[in-house]
Amino acid sequence: MNLNILGFGVMGRQITSLCVLMGMNVCLWNRSHSREQHELYQKQLKRDRRLFKEHCIGDGKFTFVSDLSQLEERLTIEVLVEDIQVKRDVVSGLGFDFERIPLVTNSSSYSPLEIHSGAIGIHFFNPICTLKFVELSADEAQITSEVKTFLNSLEGFDFEIVKTAKNRGYVGNYMLFNEISNALKLIEKHGYSSKTIDAVQAHMGRAVSLFDIIDRVGVDVTKKILENLGETDDSVEASPFLGMAIAKGIYGKKNNTSIREIIDSGEHTTFPKVSDDAYLSRHK
Repeated sequence: MNLNILGFGVMGRQITSLCVLMGMNVCLWNRSHSREQHELYQKQLKRDRRLFKEHCIGDGKFTFVSDLSQLEERLTIEVLVEDIQVKRDVVSGLGFDFERIPLVTNSSSYSPLEIHSGAIGIHFFNPICTLKFVELSADEAQITSEVKTFLNSLEGFDFEIVKTAKNRGYVGNYMLFNEISNALKLIEKHGYSSKTIDAVQAHMGRAVSLFDIIDRVGVDVTKKILENLGETDDSVEASPFLGMAIAKGIYGKKNNTSIREIIDSGEHTTFPKVSDDAYLSRHK
């Protein structure tokens, strides 16, 4: 199977690596291609090959282009930054007939219809190799033979496919980022620490800290997703903490920093910081 991928960030690298291991030939477009990006991709491919070793059927091919005109008309997966204008500009720049050729978007903070009237959503979760399921947002008429082949390949690698509607956030990110929004509100408005919130959520069954998720997703990406979801749901807010972190160069795992450096500083909260002792002393 031959396909195009637009974007070579964290998710773009992971999706490219997965497709290559599924035996697909990928032509990847990005505005630039640095040695660092190539090294990160090779590390991703090596790691994924080990994790998916029972499923690999032989590597496909990977080629890189920086000129949209070099891409052929075929199934195209959009994995660009969470900026609707960037997505629309790049997609329109292709000049493909996406009523005939499948356009897939990995975004969930926008509806596929906002990116292109013919787009479908296939949303992967980060990290792909651990969270092996995707959300599928598409009408039956949009499931072409190419899309079926792609979905069948995912199922062959033990991915679960969950059908969703076309709302912003689908199911997974709508629920997750509401949690993140509320956790940051508790810190900003009531002075809680990340440690207290983590402890309470752990007792309620959450295995992974919301703040670790922010760091993995990226502080900047988290901020953008919350802003996008907030445009259609007033209860979702992008906390000022996120902007403060970005202003100080704190982006999360991508540059070995953490949102905790801001939220646990005790600054910029409406109420005095709540002591952890009252809760944590009983749960050591």
